[in-house]
Amino acid sequence: MPNEDLDTTDLESLEKYRSYTRYLRKAEEARNKPAWWKTYRSYVEKQDPEHDAEKVDIGLPYLRPSRLKEVKERTQMVKENKKNAELERASRLRTLKVSLDRVQDEWGKSSGPFHIQRLAEHYGVFRDLFPNALFLPQVLMQINYSQDNGGQVHYGNRLTPTE
Repeated sequence: MPNEDLDTTDLESLEKYRSYTRYLRKAEEARNKPAWWKTYRSYVEKQDPEHDAEKVDIGLPYLRPSRLKEVKERTQMVKENKKNAELERASRLRTLKVSLDRVQDEWGKSSGPFHIQRLAEHYGVFRDLFPNALFLPQVLMQINYSQDNGGQVHYGNRLTPTE
């Protein structure tokens, strides 16, 4: 049994952590100790030695907009929306129309690049095109092919050579 080496007759002699951070530090040390059994990590490292290699950021630096400015704009917009009775009525009756272009623009400015980066990692774009490298896309591109259906290329589309 795992705890058979503990002497339960004298519990006062056991080590006391006296704080959660000390306990957490000891637990991390115990977790990082090499185990005598085979682990998933050992199997993966045997198959692919570069599996956990540090990736290099080859992109432009991400310039985050001022948080204070964002919060002020958001609170001002919320105040204006609360004063607008027509907007409140339309949202309550579920007849409010929201421009998809405005939503896409806001997504592209806020969390869009991070979503695109996660998709590229998931589909292996970085692994195939830029080994051991990644970047955060700064420019959103709209790519269209001149075909009959007029379909737009989205993130993760699979295109055949004939297309």
